[in-house]
Amino acid sequence: MKKSNNFKLHKLVNNRIPSEILGCIRKWGPISRARLAENCGVSRPAITRTVSALLQQELLVETALSDSKGPRRKDGLVLNPEAGYCIAIAYTVEGLNVIAMDTSYTVVAETSRWVDLHPMTEEERLQTIFESVDDILAQTRDLKGHCLGLAVADPGVIDHEAGIAKWSSILQHWHNVPIVDIFQKRFQLPVLLLNGASTYIRAIDRLEMREQSENMFFVQFGAGIGCCFKLGGIYISGNAMLAGEFGHWKVTDEPVQCRCGGVGCLEAVAALPAIANNARAALQHGSESVLADLESFTGYDVLDAAAQGDRLSFRIVCEAFDQLGQAIGGLINTLAPEVVLIEEVVGRAGPDAVASLFQSIKRNILPSHSEHLSLRISTVESQLARIACLGAAVTTLDTCFEYDSN
Repeated sequence: MKKSNNFKLHKLVNNRIPSEILGCIRKWGPISRARLAENCGVSRPAITRTVSALLQQELLVETALSDSKGPRRKDGLVLNPEAGYCIAIAYTVEGLNVIAMDTSYTVVAETSRWVDLHPMTEEERLQTIFESVDDILAQTRDLKGHCLGLAVADPGVIDHEAGIAKWSSILQHWHNVPIVDIFQKRFQLPVLLLNGASTYIRAIDRLEMREQSENMFFVQFGAGIGCCFKLGGIYISGNAMLAGEFGHWKVTDEPVQCRCGGVGCLEAVAALPAIANNARAALQHGSESVLADLESFTGYDVLDAAAQGDRLSFRIVCEAFDQLGQAIGGLINTLAPEVVLIEEVVGRAGPDAVASLFQSIKRNILPSHSEHLSLRISTVESQLARIACLGAAVTTLDTCFEYDSN
């Protein structure tokens, strides 16, 4: 299928060397010209010429380095936040998040909305998203620089080239939605459609890891389960951006139906909806729990009850975490990462439940793979797909700063 191409993301550079220099400044700025030449492996004359041009184009600005004083003070180079901005949208079953991020990779406007998107029709869901985007556009009206593009992080399977959301296991009535065409016509902006899980790794790598690991993966845990990778310093998205459907590994022979149409998927036995369903079933069979006092509850409530010492909730959470840990162990044995980060929501179950998850992971990995492995719970707030939203904005700006030889 042909790629939707009525609008193109605005490219900020048209040469490889400026693109590489801007990437180095993004990573290490504020940075002096001398250190920039060392870190980039580019000659000092080339740095001087290129930096002068980028300053003239107002893609860079200079700021005093914190360790430089007096008449021989050195100036540090940073990305100019007023060169433009992008807007990013991410949505999940529980609601949505929309942000504006400027060209210094700083969030300058944000709105979020708790709303049950699962049962909505396609038209209702789109209208709900449009309202939040309109809110952000109003907030950014006075920003300097123009909007470089709009990114949509979809939680399901997408056709990136065609700009279509093909289907989602967590959203009803969401099949073959021409996201790019719809959003371009509505907002008259270039639109980039991304798989939500694939955007997580960029946000985690930049905001939490500070690009310090070449081999890592992030496990998404919530209404669904997914994973995303950085291997050998490269973000892995797979064919048609389909990598990361970790939640649809078969992990049990029990006849547990998954929303994808399969049976025995990890998501069907260990994601938050499964945890809540298992707790309801246990209560119906007479088990005692603080959850019985609630008129209704979700997987989040079960995690919270486990952290507060509720025995039933703790047992159900640990059973789910054991399944999750076995699957993560398999990924570690396959990919041999240095760092594995797990979405911060698992921490709501309390330190004992998290310890049981880590124990399950360690029981299922080879000794050779555990020696230098770091297991962590992420510290980046993840409610309402905020990580996906941040990652979508980062991906859009990266694309604008990258040199395209085609």
